[in-house]
Amino acid sequence: MLNQSGSDLLAYLDHPNGWWRDNAQKDIIAKGDKSIVPALTEIATGKRHSTTETAHLGRIHALWTLEGLDAINKDILAAAFQDQEAQVRKTAVWIAERYFEANENSMIEKAAALVNDPSYDVRVQLLLSLYNSKSPKAKEIISEILAKNADNEMITATKSALDKNENVRTFGSRLGQLDAESRKLVINGAAIFKSLCASCHGADAKGLDIGGAGMAAPPLVKSKRLDFVAKENLIKIVLNGLTGPIDGKNYTSIMPAMDANSDEWIASVVSYIRHDFGGRPPRRPGEIPGMAPPAENDASGFPVRKTTSPVVTPQEVKKIREQNAGRNKAWTIAELENNVE
Repeated sequence: MLNQSGSDLLAYLDHPNGWWRDNAQKDIIAKGDKSIVPALTEIATGKRHSTTETAHLGRIHALWTLEGLDAINKDILAAAFQDQEAQVRKTAVWIAERYFEANENSMIEKAAALVNDPSYDVRVQLLLSLYNSKSPKAKEIISEILAKNADNEMITATKSALDKNENVRTFGSRLGQLDAESRKLVINGAAIFKSLCASCHGADAKGLDIGGAGMAAPPLVKSKRLDFVAKENLIKIVLNGLTGPIDGKNYTSIMPAMDANSDEWIASVVSYIRHDFGGRPPRRPGEIPGMAPPAENDASGFPVRKTTSPVVTPQEVKKIREQNAGRNKAWTIAELENNVE
């Protein structure tokens, strides 16, 4: 094949054997022979008639070959959007991403005709390809796809995965895994911690040595009070304060009560501390590294397992506040360890 001309290689684009199709496409692109662009265009748009069972595969390879030669254009893709074969339409949508991401509304408008495509493969590809477009029309199309396919697990799982990937890209791997409300609590808690709590515990939560006189407050990193399952005690400490020796050590200051602040304020601080400095959640029986992420329901496409989160909700704070409504003094470690109310 290496010695064959670009025009000779065209005959292999709809070959029954994928090896021949793939290598013909690769060699045409490697040669960079744009003299065959008109012929490729005829194949891609179905104007060069073929009666073989693999003719649609030839059109797919012709589209990708035109893309590889940087010879694709809107008219070719618009024609392919209307191809009788779903996989050709899907390919055209995929290749059209360059126009979608450039917010070219003329192409986005043409793609809108595929919202009700009979093939869910095409609809999924439309969702994938339009996701990063900033065009209001693209967002409108995505909303319409989701509304019309609310019971389609593939489409809802695709949107969920896209959102999660975007959140991870924006907020990092850990914050990006949280839902929007939980993420808001952690971010707000970070601001509170850095402006208030860090003055005693240190910005890295490892404590601050006050001029050789010892630490003002205990380090939070590796603290038993930050074990994943010990969130109630941390809520109690932030609400009512903490006094006395901690793990056999005395500190120059006591933890003041913060109960004058709202439940959301307390939840934010506690959530940030647990998220950034707390212990990891205990592994469930049968859970192994690398397994699929947990899911709350079937819509995600992953095995259903309850999601673990370090976040504390305002409702949880409210419950602890009400349980200890009559308390007007700081906690001691002994009381917390003995579950004294």
